[in-house]
Amino acid sequence: MAKSKIQLRERDWSIISAIYSCQLLTTPQISARFFPPDTRNADRDVRSNASVSPRCRVRLKQLYEAGYLDRQEMPTTSRQGKLPFMYFLTKKAVKMLAEKWEAPMKEMDWLPEHGKIKWWHQAHLIAINDVRLSIGIDAADCGFELSTWFTERELKRSKIETFLPGAKGRMRKVTLVPDAFFSLFVPGADDTGFTYPNLVEVDRSTEHIGMHSDKEYLNHFKTKIPRYLSFYRSGGYTEYFRYDEMRVLFITTDESRLQKMKAVTEALGGGRRFWFTTLEEITKPKTALTQPIWHIAGQEGKEPLVF
Repeated sequence: MAKSKIQLRERDWSIISAIYSCQLLTTPQISARFFPPDTRNADRDVRSNASVSPRCRVRLKQLYEAGYLDRQEMPTTSRQGKLPFMYFLTKKAVKMLAEKWEAPMKEMDWLPEHGKIKWWHQAHLIAINDVRLSIGIDAADCGFELSTWFTERELKRSKIETFLPGAKGRMRKVTLVPDAFFSLFVPGADDTGFTYPNLVEVDRSTEHIGMHSDKEYLNHFKTKIPRYLSFYRSGGYTEYFRYDEMRVLFITTDESRLQKMKAVTEALGGGRRFWFTTLEEITKPKTALTQPIWHIAGQEGKEPLVF
C-alpha cells in the first residue's frame, strides 16, 4: 500500500525528535506533552488513555500512514482490554532527522531493532518516559528548566565505573547503569537560581525476569546502594557529572515496596542522598516536583523534590 503524503509541521518535528530521544512513546505520553488541553490550567496525564486529545490521535495516525512512525499495541492481558499504541521511528523519519541536523546517518542513535525489544523492556522504557515527561511538564508549568536529560543508552555507553572491596581485600571494578540523569534549574531572585542534579532508577517488577517477589528484587536492589556511595565518595560522581551534590531518585511500584527499599538503604548506610516515591505519585499531574511525595532515607515524613 502506498504511503500517504503529509506536510510536516513544527509540532511533528518535535514529536519525531522526542520519540528519537525516548526510543518509544505512547499515545497518552505524546498527547500530554504536545497536545495540551484547551482549558487553561487543565491537568495533563501521561498515563491516561481517556485524556488523549482527539487531535493527537488523528495526527499520529497520519504520521503512521505517511511512514514516519511505526506502532504496536502495548502488551496487554485479557482483563485489561485494549491499551494505547506505542510509537517508534521508522528509518524514513530518522533519515529526515539526520538531514535536518546535518548529521551522518551512521552517527544517529537508532536501530531497526528499537521497535522489536522484549515486552518487559518496553514496560520499563514506558515507565522511565512517564517519569521524564511528568517532570518535564511540571518543570515547564512551574517556570523551571529541565536543562539536561541523559538516557540509559547514553549513560551505558559512557561506562560509569567505581570500585568496591572484593575477595581478600582486593578492590574490584563494578559498573553503574542508572536509568537516567537530569539537571533541573530553578530560577531565583535577581537572576540567581539553583540547579538540582538527579540520578534516576525506575523499579519495575518486569525489569528483571524471574524476580517476582520483593525478596528477590531487594537482593538485587541492595547491590546498588554501595555502588552509588562509592561512586560519590571516591569523587567519581563529581568528575563525571560536574556537580558536587548527588541525589538518587528511586521510583517504585507501591508504598510497601518503597518502605522496604528505604529500610535496606538505611541499613547499608545510605542517607539523604537517596529519595523514594511511587510511579503512581510522580505521574499525578502537577505533583512530581513541588508536592511532598518523596521519602528520604534516614528521615521521617515526605518532602517535595524542589524546596
